[in-house]
Amino acid sequence: MKFSKNIIFLSIICLLIIAKVYSQEITINANVDKSRLSLNEQLNLQVTVSGNSSGLPKPNVPQIAGFTIYSSGTSQNVSVVNGQVSSSLIYNYVLVPNSAGKFTIEPITISFKGNTYKTVPIPVEVVHGQVAQPQAPQQTAPQQAQASSQKADDIFITATVDRKTAYVNEQITLSFKFFRSVQIFSRPEYQPPNTNGFWAEDLPPQKEYVTTIDGKRYAVTEVKTALFPTSAGKFTIGSAMLRCSVRDFSQGGDPFNDDFFNSFFAQGRTKVLNTNPIEINIMPLPEPKPKNFKGAVGKYEISANIDKTKTQTNQPITLTVTISGKGNVKSIPEVDFNGLEGFKKYETLSSQNISKENYIVSGSRSFKKIIVSKAAGNQTIPSFEFVFFNPEDKTYKTVRTNAMQVNVSQGPKEEYTTTAIQTEGVKVLGQDINFIKTNVNIKNQKPVYKKIFFIILQILPFIVLILVWRYKTYREKLQFDIGYARHSKAFKIAKKKINELKKSIKQNNISNCHSVIFDTLISYLADKLNVSSAGMTSTQMESELRNHKIADEIIKNIISIWGECDLIRFAPSKIEKINIENIVTNIEEIINNLEKKL
Repeated sequence: MKFSKNIIFLSIICLLIIAKVYSQEITINANVDKSRLSLNEQLNLQVTVSGNSSGLPKPNVPQIAGFTIYSSGTSQNVSVVNGQVSSSLIYNYVLVPNSAGKFTIEPITISFKGNTYKTVPIPVEVVHGQVAQPQAPQQTAPQQAQASSQKADDIFITATVDRKTAYVNEQITLSFKFFRSVQIFSRPEYQPPNTNGFWAEDLPPQKEYVTTIDGKRYAVTEVKTALFPTSAGKFTIGSAMLRCSVRDFSQGGDPFNDDFFNSFFAQGRTKVLNTNPIEINIMPLPEPKPKNFKGAVGKYEISANIDKTKTQTNQPITLTVTISGKGNVKSIPEVDFNGLEGFKKYETLSSQNISKENYIVSGSRSFKKIIVSKAAGNQTIPSFEFVFFNPEDKTYKTVRTNAMQVNVSQGPKEEYTTTAIQTEGVKVLGQDINFIKTNVNIKNQKPVYKKIFFIILQILPFIVLILVWRYKTYREKLQFDIGYARHSKAFKIAKKKINELKKSIKQNNISNCHSVIFDTLISYLADKLNVSSAGMTSTQMESELRNHKIADEIIKNIISIWGECDLIRFAPSKIEKINIENIVTNIEEIINNLEKKL
């Protein structure tokens, strides 16, 4: 009887130990919302980690071939029963396909208390075109149907162009539209498409409006970009990407008539959207091309003027030639100032004015030339001409200025004058020997400890101690806080690069400036804003500066300089020394202004 009681007691102890061991085990599993999808869709991956223990680690998700993966949030459920902690964590991920094919989501692992747990592999197929989604069974409960009320067309993006066939250097307007009928929880992240083979120009302002499609209202954000093809052939405008967090709960959500309680209890779900690539056919300009044609496409006019019609020899005249109209103004070549044989000619200064009214790039480019008449008499400034291709009527056009007359009279000849030095007599400036004063009243001096220098010497060690402590703290912060180090050193590094650029310009070594000038601006902004400089776009930079409450005027100047820097990077042969000097000066002024605000 006693032996039986011992057996029962030992059995109970073993069962308790086994229960304790199993109670500490955890489980991990992964599932996807679909196993077959198209390139335009996204895959939702859910990883669930559960177990009767606290402090569960985060799962290790491997690189998934054929996909770009984004985290879309985590949810947790914790309960305590009889002193045992039971946790369940759900990790949500969004997978965006990069190419078609059959792929495998490799096992997702988690390490806990010396043990490794993993999920089973999940096969996924990505196909071209649309994938037919299976219909829901007829017996599905109404509550379950409501849980899937988030329709695919509640939020989508489009990218369109105003023309798919154009001539070289003719404007193509790319329109990106973001449609949404649900609430957006965070600021969308927009990644513009790859536009290799095109000269891109942003077209502000961004449009916000409401439209109705098939009886459903959408809030629409529209962003436009002007593209100027640089060569003939077939080109592809890449896929644009937009990432945002949208409302995802059974009551739906109307962005036009929001409810406080719905907004409070709603949960966000990350959506990554992609547009389809666009094929563009670029035609070469017709042959034969006129002799003086230099590649300008659009519709232009030319004008010329001088600051005076009467002057003298050896006196300067400012000649200004302006080309204005519709087209890629930045690519307008320099005016040919040949034919001014009766004048001395000096360096040409150029300036430009860009307008984007009604989302059409237009403006003017002016060229100023200082000339000096060599002889007296009636001198003639000849006519200047400009040749361009008009894509509207598909013909080459030539516009000309009128010749101008200048009445030059004989001026004074250049003379050299000398300055005579007159000698003066010797002046007594002072005496080095004076009589000893005997009527001096000597006062009693203060004790040393009451003198100001003695008090300063007593305080000085404490001041030095504080300065050393502050310097040590500063050095440690520079060493361990990368963001602070980048922010602190940004201005010094930028000033050093600017000084090197100025030195290269003075030495007429402009070719070395092309690779440094854009890096100076982009590196300074990236360090000050503590973001990566790789792949930074003007749109991302504008968003970051607005978040730091930088004035619109400064942002507009930066965007303008950004465009000038793009011109230097992609068309350095068209940049002259005077243009680079102006750009470097403008960048230095912008950096000095930002240093006071960032």
